[in-house]
Amino acid sequence: MHTMNDILHGNRVLIYSHDSFGLGHLRRCRTIAHALVDEFAGLKVLIVSGSPIIGSFDFNVRGDLIKSIREHMHGRGIFWALESASSVEYFEDVIVMESGKILEQGSTQELMSRDGPLKALLAT
Repeated sequence: MHTMNDILHGNRVLIYSHDSFGLGHLRRCRTIAHALVDEFAGLKVLIVSGSPIIGSFDFNVRGDLIKSIREHMHGRGIFWALESASSVEYFEDVIVMESGKILEQGSTQELMSRDGPLKALLAT
């Protein structure tokens, strides 16, 4: 017979919340996720929600999620539409677009070193 520790240790859990209004369900999901991660070594939790305000919470996992997906997709291309310009640090190459037009493109390091649209986005 397997214990909960046997099942969850080093595995992944998806928490889905269908409620797209209010903060109570998101707080509960976040509390549950943090409790599980604290209790079970190596456990990874992904919270999926239709709520437009979920990005307001600090889950301290955005970088880990991006890194994990990049590792999984190694050797293959990834197109990622960022909800926050600050997440650009996790990517090697960037295309900055506005209204369907490319404003600039290049390596993250190159674009962050010059005064351009990416630097302006990061300043806001």
